[in-house]
Amino acid sequence: MRRIFIDCGYLRGKGTLFFKQTKDYSEDFEFYAFDPSNVPDPPPEINFNNQAAWIYDGTIDFYVRGGTKRSSVIATKNRHNIKKIPCIDFSKWVIDNFDKNDFMVLKMDIEGAEYAVLKKMYEDKSLHYFDIAYVEPHYAKNVNHPFFDFREKVQSEIKTLSFRTAIEWYVKNKISQR
Repeated sequence: MRRIFIDCGYLRGKGTLFFKQTKDYSEDFEFYAFDPSNVPDPPPEINFNNQAAWIYDGTIDFYVRGGTKRSSVIATKNRHNIKKIPCIDFSKWVIDNFDKNDFMVLKMDIEGAEYAVLKKMYEDKSLHYFDIAYVEPHYAKNVNHPFFDFREKVQSEIKTLSFRTAIEWYVKNKISQR
């Protein structure tokens, strides 16, 4: 059994640093990270992928707001510059590279794209690969996005999964749901 931590929305690595301070962390974890931004020199122990975690392989529009923080594949009125970036079918990548018996932890902070990715993970059952997940939902950013209405179904599915520990949803305060 492998021990895996995957950080979607790595940017500056705060999620990875947070996880390394939890009781679930041990030295034998493998670390993977996805972020389409220009991440300066990720540590060598991170298997870094300079692509957006998404629902298909290819390219996608990336809406940039100022620097890279809060930039997203989801368009909003506050994002101005658009550039094409590479993206990866995240759920397919999980299924192709890991086993359901692996101990897997997911951190996802992908600025509104989490609903599309979680929806696909729900549909193809790759969500069931994870023992722990930390997801930051971006409710306000998504109200006009077609996946926004799916949020209740995703939350309901997450509550029914037999995660070893609770999924953490970060809104204003950390709220644990199961």
